[in-house]
Amino acid sequence: NMDAPESWALDPTSRHFYVATSYNKGGSNGNRMFVFNVPSIGIRNVDTEQRFIPGTPLSIFDQMQLSSPDEVQISAATIDFISGETTGDQLTAIAAGDIVVNTTATGLELENNDSLEHYQATLRSIVFNATSAGIAPRVVRARLIAEDGRTGTVTIELAAQIYTVTFELGDGTRSGGGELIQEIAHGNAATAPDITPPIGQDFDGWSGNFDAITSDITISANYAWQFFMVNFDLQGGANISGTPLTQSIRYGLAADAPDVIRVGYTLMGWSHPFAEVTSDLDIDAIYEPNQYTITWDYNYAGAPSPLLKTYEYESEVALESAPARDSHSFLGWSTHVDGDDG
Repeated sequence: NMDAPESWALDPTSRHFYVATSYNKGGSNGNRMFVFNVPSIGIRNVDTEQRFIPGTPLSIFDQMQLSSPDEVQISAATIDFISGETTGDQLTAIAAGDIVVNTTATGLELENNDSLEHYQATLRSIVFNATSAGIAPRVVRARLIAEDGRTGTVTIELAAQIYTVTFELGDGTRSGGGELIQEIAHGNAATAPDITPPIGQDFDGWSGNFDAITSDITISANYAWQFFMVNFDLQGGANISGTPLTQSIRYGLAADAPDVIRVGYTLMGWSHPFAEVTSDLDIDAIYEPNQYTITWDYNYAGAPSPLLKTYEYESEVALESAPARDSHSFLGWSTHVDGDDG
């Protein structure tokens, strides 16, 4: 009534033989389990997780060691893709001794009774080659069958070589698209992140190509400064400095105002600030007319005090009336005391 150990169900190829007995000794009852090892084919020195580069042959069992506690003949072996096989994947082998190598739909088949040594040499010669990285790792199983029914099995996983691609955005920020750090299989393309460039700059491409990754790589975003046109309109004034009236200014920098004169006017400023240019600008000069004082001097002894009045440049001046003077007639106004304007 004893159950076989769990290992019997979980590992039927472990080649263990179990004997269960019951006993009665000195009035005591009990059960005993005896375990005997049945010789099997030992497989060692196989890397069960390997990386490959598409287009580069990979010897997947080159260090394999086969062993058995006795001299055993191997009758056959199969090397199959269990999962992940991709179009273009190929397994090849060079036969040793009397072994015959056949290509099957799922891998390779080795036939004919031969020694452990010859099967080991043939398995060591097996080369995996892939034309693309594929999506999932390939899982390959090698299974040997001895003429007496013993078996040996090993399973390996073949995944494309992985590289780290790092996108550096500088002062920009990621707004979507690919992640900034990506693990990419050999020969595959990385996915560029979407970028919001720094204020005042435009995205200007990447520092390198990432369509077919073959090594770890850091790729930096390039940016170009935005430039804006600034136009100065002197509004009738004259440029006396030679500074260009139309200027191309980088974002955030200042435009250079010209030196301006205008007869009869004083420059008060400009219609827009331009210490930090962030857009195209049309800037007009702003003037105020000069103020001039006219003194109306009646020009005789005992006359009323002179009349002072202020007028803007080019404004129309209405002549003032003169006060009456005994025994004199008012003839008009002059800019000279003697009345001579010549």
